[in-house]
Amino acid sequence: MNLFVIAWSMCAGACAVIGLTQFVLWLREPDRGVYLLSATMSLAAAATALVEIALMKSNEIARYGRLLQWENATVFALIVSLVWFVHLRLGSRRRWLPALITLLWCTTLVISFFFPSSIVFSEIVRLDAHATAWGESYTTAVGTLNPWVLVPNIASLLMLAYVADASVQAWRAGKRLRALLVGGSIIVFMLLGGIQAPLIDAGLLRIPYMISFAFLAIVFALAYELTDSTRRASILERQRAEALADAREAHEGFERLARASLLGELVTGIAHELNQPLAAILANAQAAKRLLAAPAPDFDELRAIVDDVVRDDKRAGEMIHRLRELLQKRASQRERFPLAALVRETADLLHAELRAHDIRLSLELGDPAWTVDADRVGLQQVVLNLLSNAIRALREAPEADRQLKLRLERRNGAVRLIVIDGGPGIAPEVLPHVFDPFYTSNMGSLGMGLAICKRIVEAQGGTIEAHNRADGGAELGVTLPMAKRNA
Repeated sequence: MNLFVIAWSMCAGACAVIGLTQFVLWLREPDRGVYLLSATMSLAAAATALVEIALMKSNEIARYGRLLQWENATVFALIVSLVWFVHLRLGSRRRWLPALITLLWCTTLVISFFFPSSIVFSEIVRLDAHATAWGESYTTAVGTLNPWVLVPNIASLLMLAYVADASVQAWRAGKRLRALLVGGSIIVFMLLGGIQAPLIDAGLLRIPYMISFAFLAIVFALAYELTDSTRRASILERQRAEALADAREAHEGFERLARASLLGELVTGIAHELNQPLAAILANAQAAKRLLAAPAPDFDELRAIVDDVVRDDKRAGEMIHRLRELLQKRASQRERFPLAALVRETADLLHAELRAHDIRLSLELGDPAWTVDADRVGLQQVVLNLLSNAIRALREAPEADRQLKLRLERRNGAVRLIVIDGGPGIAPEVLPHVFDPFYTSNMGSLGMGLAICKRIVEAQGGTIEAHNRADGGAELGVTLPMAKRNA
């Protein structure tokens, strides 16, 4: 195969690949006109390479003239898109200059199709065949230059001046790498393509047109920018992933701190709750010891004592297990469980606190079979926080009003937990901000409890809201989607 055909075809392929890549980028970001312009000029350069192959192989004057017309059309698309690409990419303020260059090339295109031999020749006298040292043949034209050829030549000089000026402006603005890559590659293209083409037309050079090869300087610059952008995007994505992981870990740590702080307030009551089964175990063990010391031990009584010990031990163990679950570091895990059981377990943790402040707790937990798919420990923290806030609100309330109600309702494929207290309610100026981070009316509080509750509930696909009741007190509601088999 002809080496010229191979070389120019490879050049066309390289330009087309860059052009199609830029076009795809533009489809993804239609507001980035610079992608469309770079795609247009690259595809135009690919088309120019194909026309140059046809010119090298042409052996008819009329056909050669038509091919020159089409080459001027592809170069028109290349230069016009290129000049506006420079305007956008380098941020030049001289808008009149690319407009003038565009006007000159529009004039060139019209005149080129007016003459049979394009704007290059008034008349093509003959076609000369040439051969390289290695035997490759190609054709060049000999003819009378068209005086109108000064129009594209002047446009090329203006283009060279415009790119140099825009590159200097970009350099001064601190965009040095862009000025070197974009401005430098275009200047190389204009010098190579803008000088060799007029010399070939004038008969001073007997080589094939190589405008498409000159464009490879811009192709390399665009490819470098794409590679650099991909590399920087990869680095940013990795940094973003690391930052998200750090933020998630910090958030989880803060949630554990909030749980520990909340449980710290209840430590006395929890210790009392644990003391009861432990004291019962000790008493039962002492009673068993006395029975065993008797001449005729009552084994039925001993079995009853052992059953009591096992029951009290399980009670203490379950309480410790729940506390460990609340405090330990763990990844969020979804599981299916009955919401009523979780609410009851959490309320049991606060039994001593409720009793210490004479608060009457009422549970209306609906159907025990209502289940949700959610993070069990996260929801337990939500319930614990809502109950603790309600207890705190009831501490100073009149004894008759110290009533706390937990109710579960089913609503349109969701289960709703409602916490109602008979306290003073939420101050009107505080109510719009109760779920805002670090917003609190309680001295000594971090103001993160309800904010964390909101994040946990929304992560489960639910909602949480708060409002004051008309008959006094506050009501907080948590709505969660039910497991599919219950929905």
